[in-house]
Amino acid sequence: MTRLFARVFAAAAVVAALASPASATKYAGEFMKIPVGARAVGMGGAFTAVADDATSPYWNPAGMVYLPYREAFLQHAEQFGSLVNHDFGSVVMPLRSADEHRTALGVALTWVGVTDIPITPRPGGLAPGQWLDYGTDNDPSTPDADGTQGNGKWDRGERLLLSAEDLYMASSTDLAL
Repeated sequence: MTRLFARVFAAAAVVAALASPASATKYAGEFMKIPVGARAVGMGGAFTAVADDATSPYWNPAGMVYLPYREAFLQHAEQFGSLVNHDFGSVVMPLRSADEHRTALGVALTWVGVTDIPITPRPGGLAPGQWLDYGTDNDPSTPDADGTQGNGKWDRGERLLLSAEDLYMASSTDLAL
């Protein structure tokens, strides 16, 4: 019995040593990791801490207040052999204030497009949806300081989100304030 066990173990060890490892390419969610700005790409993830140019709305919106003048930024990138097109544009304007507090206004638009996707027939039971979410700061565990959490009105510091989705054509539009 011991000899049989030794032979089976030796055969399994040889098969395991000769087997080639399986490899696969990972693309799931990669289109959401397309960076913006050459300076940020060169610095890697460290740019989030020092974002002080027109790409600040993408990396860290708080960095917009460090811009001394108006700045605009446009970028077009293609990935996966021109399969995924990524366009980004932003404008940041410092605002003058009466006191010494710095303020800025920034607008950024991102577009990610994938072309040549075959259209398949509409599956049953998937209807387009459209909804408006307001009166919440997106964290139900922390009530508002003034006790207005979930009052059904849009209060200062809370988000306003309009979402329109069409699952059949796989499109989604979200606007948030």
